[in-house]
Amino acid sequence: MFLSQQAQLLAVLQSVLLGVGISVFYDVMGAWRHYTKAGPWVTALCDALFWVVLLAALFEFSLAVAPGQSRYYVLAGVVFGGIVYFGLVSELVQGLLRTLFSLISWLIGLVRRAATMVRDFLHVHVPYKKISDFVKKFAKKPSIFRRKGIK
Repeated sequence: MFLSQQAQLLAVLQSVLLGVGISVFYDVMGAWRHYTKAGPWVTALCDALFWVVLLAALFEFSLAVAPGQSRYYVLAGVVFGGIVYFGLVSELVQGLLRTLFSLISWLIGLVRRAATMVRDFLHVHVPYKKISDFVKKFAKKPSIFRRKGIK
């Protein structure tokens, strides 16, 4: 199938954007692994996930843009997009990701501390024994529902 030069140029530009997107995904996975201090097994699983996503994205892109045909300029555009991303903005994105993960961690810690404070407050100020005894009175089955019948 023949693609016009305009369509080929558009495919190259779109493949550069695909390369940038894949590179951002790579940085997000790497920052998450670094932040969580993932072990070698988790690292291997994350790498496998990255390659599966990469291959699926390239396959879908080649079907959508270059009617199912392998085009070298598409691969060159993806590689070029990755090189541009890692050369220009990768450090900035990694810094933003570190800040974002720290903020999320801080918020989770804040929610955990608040939940612990509420639990401790309720445990001290609410008479659990009296409430549980009161509830148990109503939780007993009536005598007609017992196994041995009415006594």
